[in-house]
Amino acid sequence: MNPIPFNRHILVSKQESKEKDGLVLVPDEYKQVNPFTLATVVESASDCKSAWTPGTTLVVPTHAIETLSFDGKEFCLVSENHILMGLFDK
Repeated sequence: MNPIPFNRHILVSKQESKEKDGLVLVPDEYKQVNPFTLATVVESASDCKSAWTPGTTLVVPTHAIETLSFDGKEFCLVSENHILMGLFDK
């Protein structure tokens, strides 16, 4: 199966954030959610306004990532208008 995003969406893989050891003790159930997530472009819809190269790192709001489960696999999609910044090598 080759997933292809449509309607100005970008298929991404989320980059795992490194947890820092804090100085404050909190309950085990508490999990602080970072408001922003780094994601890597896998594929983009053909109608996107920008050309998104696979492998490009993006900064997106965590709440804007839509996760779909299908056939035992998870796919993460972001609407193009939610992308805040791309991180490119010069």
